[in-house]
Amino acid sequence: MIDKVFSSARLTDMGIILGYLVLAAHAMGLATCPIGLITAFDEDIREHLNLSEDKEVVIGIAVGYKDPSSGVNTVRSERAPLDEWVKWRE
Repeated sequence: MIDKVFSSARLTDMGIILGYLVLAAHAMGLATCPIGLITAFDEDIREHLNLSEDKEVVIGIAVGYKDPSSGVNTVRSERAPLDEWVKWRE
């Protein structure tokens, strides 16, 4: 969360912090999943955590131990070859 008095430029700082948090968690053997859609539940989160109206929910992050054997982790979607959507420059 962030204080609403800060400009939206502080969201860049939050992104930097989030990136380092993800890297630190990975170094500790943890898996992470940043969740931007959590802002859709701003009111519920505010109520559950007893947050004042001057705070804004910006992003959430799930942290835990990965389970590579879980079926959900083996799903792979079809993807277009890189050459179809990337223009390579030399």
